[in-house]
Amino acid sequence: MTYSLRTRPDGQTEIVELRPAVVATFADEDIAQRVLSFLLDEAGGRAAAADPAPAPEPAEAPADPAHETLPAVVAPLADLAPADAADEPTDEDFQRAFLRIQQGEKLSDVALSMGVAMQVLRGKWAQECRMVQRRAAEAGQIECAICHRPFTPSLTSSEHCARCARD
Repeated sequence: MTYSLRTRPDGQTEIVELRPAVVATFADEDIAQRVLSFLLDEAGGRAAAADPAPAPEPAEAPADPAHETLPAVVAPLADLAPADAADEPTDEDFQRAFLRIQQGEKLSDVALSMGVAMQVLRGKWAQECRMVQRRAAEAGQIECAICHRPFTPSLTSSEHCARCARD
C-alpha cells in the first residue's frame, strides 16, 4: 500500500491511498503477461509496473459459500442434446396437442405432459396457426352474414367481417 498526493483542479490537494488489487487470475503465465502489457498500454502511462509483485494472500476469510473462490479451470458441461431422437414427439403427437390447446388447455401444461420445452410447442403452435390462417385466406373472400360485404375469413371470425364481429 502506498500514498501519493494529487492536486485537484480547484487548487486543493488530496492524499490518495493506492492498494494492490487482484484483477484476474490466469493458469498460463504467457497469457497473463500479454494481458498485463495490454492493460499497461491502455493506462497510457498512468501506471507503470516493471515487474508486478504477486498479490498478498488475504487474511483468514470466513467460510461463507457466497465468497468462495471458484476453480481456475471449469470442467466442460455434459452434452445437453437428447440421447436419441426416438424420444421426440411425432407430428401426430403435435396434432393431438394442438387439439388440446384449441379446447382451452394451457400451453405450458400440454408441453409438460408431452415432455417438450414450452418454447418448442409454442413455436409449433404459432406455425400451425399461420398455416390454418393461410389455408382460410386461400379459399378467397366470402360474404359477411350481417352486412353482406366481401371479406377474408380468419380464425377468430369465419362468417363476419371485422366491423360486424366487433359489434
